[in-house]
Amino acid sequence: MSLRVAISIAVLLIAAPARAIVVADGDARNQQPPDAPAGSPVFPYWDYLARRGSYSAVYLGDRWVLTAGHIGLGGVEIRGRVYAALPDSEIDLRTGYRSADLSLFRLREDPELPPLPLSTTRAVVGEEALLLGFGRGAGEALRWRGKLGRYWDRGPPTLRWGRNRVSRASLRIGSRGGYYTETFAYRFDPGPGAVSEAQAAQGDSGGATFLRRRHGWELAGILFLIQNHVDQPGNSAVAGNLTFAADLAVYLDQIQAITGLGLR
Repeated sequence: MSLRVAISIAVLLIAAPARAIVVADGDARNQQPPDAPAGSPVFPYWDYLARRGSYSAVYLGDRWVLTAGHIGLGGVEIRGRVYAALPDSEIDLRTGYRSADLSLFRLREDPELPPLPLSTTRAVVGEEALLLGFGRGAGEALRWRGKLGRYWDRGPPTLRWGRNRVSRASLRIGSRGGYYTETFAYRFDPGPGAVSEAQAAQGDSGGATFLRRRHGWELAGILFLIQNHVDQPGNSAVAGNLTFAADLAVYLDQIQAITGLGLR
């Protein structure tokens, strides 16, 4: 598949909701904002990640929150403070006439963060990404059927980050709950030298994926699904697993029409 042209593919996956960020080299350093590469500004959007119960969400601006549809409306914790959701404010985004696994809702109070930059172009294979979410991280290393990996840890939900590159793009995924979502995916490749290579795990649904673009990081996706190997050990991340993110460029018009963000 060309880096410039991605063919749209319709597939149906039997997979689990994206549940924290597991990284190949452990995650002791991954519970603080990521270090910036030489000559780059510090990653500025750490505070926009919200804890939504046992899962994740992303604050967009003007009291609007975006999360996975299978999580939905509820209070969120942002920068250590809990914000109540506005009742009856939840709006599901659509893929044609079907529900996407994406949900917007509004908070009663304003966290007073400026609007996030949202991606206007679809993800393409090879793009550099940061994945962020709350939940369990990397535990004991494992090897299963010749594949490297890690068990999930048993710690409390914690905001973590990891790196990866887009490995598949322009997919339409059908998932449990009757959702159809335009998406892109990351492959977990925890081989030698894989620094902070990321795979989603329990607690990550509704978390963020930022892509590095010409003018800096943009919110490009919402984590919502993982795909494991058949008979893979439970509570683990193994080489070849996939993490899927809803491609927000496809839903940008809907987001702007509902929230007004980026239209002023």
